[in-house]
Amino acid sequence: MSSKAAEDIFGNTVIVEQEVALIVDGKAAPEPLSVEWSDWVMSLFDETELVEPDEGGDAMPKVAGLRRVAQKVLGKMVFSGPVTVFPATNVDHPGRATVVFKIEFQDGTTYTEVGDSYLDNTNDKVAIYPVAVASTRAEARALRKALGINRVSFDEITTKDPNTVIRQAIKEEQAKADKDGEFKGTNLATDAQSKLINFVCDKLDIDRDKFFLNVMKVQDDKTLLKSDASASIDKLHLYRDGKEDIPTSIKK
Repeated sequence: MSSKAAEDIFGNTVIVEQEVALIVDGKAAPEPLSVEWSDWVMSLFDETELVEPDEGGDAMPKVAGLRRVAQKVLGKMVFSGPVTVFPATNVDHPGRATVVFKIEFQDGTTYTEVGDSYLDNTNDKVAIYPVAVASTRAEARALRKALGINRVSFDEITTKDPNTVIRQAIKEEQAKADKDGEFKGTNLATDAQSKLINFVCDKLDIDRDKFFLNVMKVQDDKTLLKSDASASIDKLHLYRDGKEDIPTSIKK
């Protein structure tokens, strides 16, 4: 057949590539971006790979089940492991560990996630293994991302009450503040407070350092407290409104 004849026959022919439906265990998959996708993936788990939460709700997959199902749906993994590890360094207790975990499939797609573990977010039985727990959590999150499911995994959760943990942390912070004589962390002056103090001082031609040292009797540094900053703003507003005279010793 001549090339001209071939053009006449095939020139107006459009070849449409047929989509091949994904079928796993005899179940045809819905579109990956459809609302049915997550439930379909969850139907592939064996009941031994799922944990029902005590308080009710959706079953949570275990990391071992996530590994199996991910390879059924997405193909063989060619790499699965931590790529960055921040080990716990606290000498007094296990401390916090953070792990970045990467998964790569045979088709070249990769997924990376981060997990962490420390005493307050890890059950006591495994809290002495913060790196291992952090790695498992990061892996589970990477697998969930790869599978596109909207379920938290069993390996990511803790039975500890977060409200109790937060209240205890606040209590410890307060106790430390009482002991040290100053507040830390969230008790420090905010950027907004500092900017307002700068603005009013400039408008009133006040030397900020002299104001804090001679009037407020506090150090204007990185340990300035919210309470001191608030009192300073109130004092500056008295100057601004003419309710108090500005001492000449603090003028620029």
